[in-house]
Amino acid sequence: MSETNWVYEKTFSVPSSFRDRDRVVLNLDGVDTVADVLLNGRNVGTVDNMFARHRFDVKELLRFEGKSNHLVLAFESPVKYAEREFEHHKANRYIVPPEKLWQYMNGHSHANFIRYLILRRNMSSSFL
Repeated sequence: MSETNWVYEKTFSVPSSFRDRDRVVLNLDGVDTVADVLLNGRNVGTVDNMFARHRFDVKELLRFEGKSNHLVLAFESPVKYAEREFEHHKANRYIVPPEKLWQYMNGHSHANFIRYLILRRNMSSSFL
């Protein structure tokens, strides 16, 4: 599962009265972990930390008067993201140790580039 990209999609409508507002904010709390946010086919932004609130003013991208809006959150595999970040840092001669903690990360390397480790259930709490 951790090596798979996932997509969440939602179709919704917005009341016409929202057109009169100065801003219409898409508020994303707790989105885990790395995802591109698209609304009606346009990139709104990227989220990369479930502990941070992400807000995007989407008024200009919304469709009103009963027309459907399409929201997509395209989640990138945290394992692939971490590997890519490691390679980027390595190419710039900035190594973030440890490179490999296989016994703690279920065989995945570079989990130190993501906001959480992929931990084993029986791992000692003294490590944390």
